[in-house]
Amino acid sequence: MKKTFFALLAVLFLFIQANIALCHPHIFIDAELLFVFDDRGLAGVKERWVFDEMFSQSLLVDFDSDNDGKLNKDDVSRLRDIFYENTKEYNYFNIITIDGRKFPIERLNNFTVSIEDNRIVYEFFVSCPVRVEPNKKKRVKVLLFDETIYTHLLIEDYKVDMKKKPDAFSVDMKYEMLDEVETPLGSLVPDSVVIIFRKK
Repeated sequence: MKKTFFALLAVLFLFIQANIALCHPHIFIDAELLFVFDDRGLAGVKERWVFDEMFSQSLLVDFDSDNDGKLNKDDVSRLRDIFYENTKEYNYFNIITIDGRKFPIERLNNFTVSIEDNRIVYEFFVSCPVRVEPNKKKRVKVLLFDETIYTHLLIEDYKVDMKKKPDAFSVDMKYEMLDEVETPLGSLVPDSVVIIFRKK
């Protein structure tokens, strides 16, 4: 009887440990956001994701088809397809709101993959057109967050690209830390960037 009891305890312990392992980040990403404007307002956000070195190496092992330490077109295509498949239902880990309303992301544009300092880098453009009317402010928030807690995204930098209309808009930006999200191994604090703009 005691042996059965301790065996059940061991199974329960392994089950708990397995679930804990699934509930904390395994992948870490340093992200940069570039808010791109055109002559009518915000066109979208160019994102740059730099993966941690350990996960980058595992990606290379799995996707570097000719083992030359580089990624060819077929490798990049496979990475893109896997990324789309795994993140589409989570809105590509982007939660974008426009004046408080959630913006649905249909697809990503200009997706590229590169290797820099032994780290995999994803770059892509999120089309998010926000047209500005005279005398009206627009507020856009971009939150990068994986609700499964498997991936932790940290916004390292954020900028504005207004090359097409450098003097057309007045822009204010700020970084926001949101409420903590509790996990079995501690808490995570999602961060976001808020941009408020209007015509000059």
